[in-house]
Amino acid sequence: RRELFLDLPFFDHNHRFLPALVQRQGGRTVSVVVNHRPRARGVSNYGTLDRLFVGISDLAGVMWLQRRAKTPEIMPDDV
Repeated sequence: RRELFLDLPFFDHNHRFLPALVQRQGGRTVSVVVNHRPRARGVSNYGTLDRLFVGISDLAGVMWLQRRAKTPEIMPDDV
């Protein structure tokens, strides 16, 4: 698992794409149910538009990385 993670491309905000990148490398992912508690105080400093543009540019970067990724071709033993 560690080797697979270290082989992944590093870029800012890659946490959004880790499941897809891990599965593309042949790894396995699982979903875990979590309990989201309401905020006790204050308001969030994150807005939808703040993260939308960063997410779109990151998605374009991941698509570029996937196009450039070298996937080895497995040859049969009798060649």
